[in-house]
Amino acid sequence: MIRLATLGEANPDTATTYNNMAGVYDNQGQYDKALEYYSKDLKITFATLGEEHPAHPHTATTYIGMAGVYKKQGQNDKALECHGKALAIKLATLGEEHPNTAATYNNMAGLYKEQRQDDKALEYYDKALTIQSLTLGEAHPSTATTYHSMALVYNNQNQHEQALEYFNKALTIRLATLGEEDHHTRQVQAAIRRLEEAR
Repeated sequence: MIRLATLGEANPDTATTYNNMAGVYDNQGQYDKALEYYSKDLKITFATLGEEHPAHPHTATTYIGMAGVYKKQGQNDKALECHGKALAIKLATLGEEHPNTAATYNNMAGLYKEQRQDDKALEYYDKALTIQSLTLGEAHPSTATTYHSMALVYNNQNQHEQALEYFNKALTIRLATLGEEDHHTRQVQAAIRRLEEAR
């Protein structure tokens, strides 16, 4: 560990190295090791920035990495907790109207969807959608993805008319941005067909 020898343990560059190593362990499926190294990263970050001042983009990135590992382990509550901490940092540093903030709302919504907390999922997808419409525009692939995700939740709730409306919003964007042959477009078309056949 050259950085440990030259920079010492309590150095931001050492923290970055731990973060990178955690990412490698995550990719290898060594989730406990990944969490260990993300924790080492956080320990240094708090030591150098101060525990009372955790609102730093690097800290948010670390929490998002940890959330991804917890999700793969099926620990959705811990994943939500980490995303919540990342969200607080993004709101403090980037503000409400930023695509990265929308991405975290989307991640949290997906976890709520998996837990069948449909109302909470829709609440967070709607927050993401509001930001995406403002910052990326209505006709953006990310906006289409959120419409698609919301349609799936409405479908789970047997709100088929609402689901169709949102699938069609997603389809309009997919056709305009990705074209007829893209697999994302075909995926939405298939969902619409299934719903229409079930009516």
